[in-house]
Amino acid sequence: MKTKVRKHVRKVGNRFVLVKKHNRKINKKTRLFSKHKGKAIISKKKRKVLDDMFNRDFELGGYLDFEKGKGLENMKIHYGSKYALEFDDDPDYETQIHSHPNIKGVSIMPSYEDIVGMQETNQKEQLIFTRGLAISIAEKDRFRHVSPKRIRQVSNMMQRDFVNGMKDRKMYEKYKSIFRRELGLSMRWHDPNKDIILETRAV
Repeated sequence: MKTKVRKHVRKVGNRFVLVKKHNRKINKKTRLFSKHKGKAIISKKKRKVLDDMFNRDFELGGYLDFEKGKGLENMKIHYGSKYALEFDDDPDYETQIHSHPNIKGVSIMPSYEDIVGMQETNQKEQLIFTRGLAISIAEKDRFRHVSPKRIRQVSNMMQRDFVNGMKDRKMYEKYKSIFRRELGLSMRWHDPNKDIILETRAV
């Protein structure tokens, strides 16, 4: 019995050619990396692994390493406690990653400790997971010169909104421009079931 190979037609110049299914997958991946010009990318498949790994009632964190044109290559993960996580800076990795525990009363939004901790490392981007959600913050102009006092003020504003019932997505929409204007950070919401495109450059 012969096995059927699913094919589709693609236009090349004035001709139409048949492309096998497995080639189409390769072309799709190539287009993804080409479109984003060397940025660090976490595929949907690898994101699902990270979602499962970080969906805990305690904090996990560490670093991600990316290879240009191939995406997430390596990671270093440390275990924390319910509300605390400590690990040393590692300049060999491009991006810091950590979770907020999946417990009542905890938001995905970056905390005061997250932002100040980023100022104290060489990492220029941080990725945060909780409950299948992901947010990243990346260094822009002035970030290294923002005072801890100003970071605390913005953090307290977020905490008040969260206590008053504002949901994660609404908080992101409100604070995206505040982070950029007041803290020198860009913030991105990464939709579930999609590739994560970071601002970090893969090397």
